Order: sequence, then structure tokens, then C-alpha cells
Amino acid sequence: MMKQFITGVLTVAVLAISSCGSGVKDPATYNNSIITVINGSEKHIEAMNAAMNAADYVKAEQVRADWGKSLDDDIKKVEDLGDFKGDASFQKAVLEGLNGYKKL
Repeated sequence: MMKQFITGVLTVAVLAISSCGSGVKDPATYNNSIITVINGSEKHIEAMNAAMNAADYVKAEQVRADWGKSLDDDIKKVEDLGDFKGDASFQKAVLEGLNGYKKL
């Protein structure tokens, strides 16, 4: 389920990247900023999977706590980026994904 979710977010990212044109904001910089946030969550997922596979629930709880704090910062970063030339679909998709992680 988690891999499907990540795949969905990355698919939206690729589609958004391919649909970006030139304008006030540099599309590469905008998309790289958001992808960096997504990659940060990927590191937490890997750490959680490793802890759970090792049945190290103390480590899993620490990863969960760290990830929760990171998610708050990441959500703020993406919100602060704003939309891309009036199109907020990529931003909204990433925010939905980050908020979905918080629910997990």
C-alpha cells in the first residue's frame, strides 16, 4: 500500500514536471524543491521498514516521532512554495500525500 501511494505521488510529480512551462518561477527549481521534500519522506519510510523488519519497535517509535516532526516542516515548506503559475495541482497532490503520511 505504501509503495502504491509513493508511486502515485511520483507519477503526479512527473506529470506536473512535464506540463510546466516557462514563466515567473523556474520550473526546474520549483519541482526540485518539492521532490526534495518527497525524498525526505522516502528516507523515513526506509528507516521504518528496516526497524519493523528487525522487530525493533523502540527504533520504529523513534523513527515515527522524528518523521512526524519532519512532516510538519515539510508541509510548511510545500505550502510556502505556493502554486506554479496559478496551477496548484502538484502542490496539492504532495500536500495530500504528506498529510496521508501523518494519518499513518
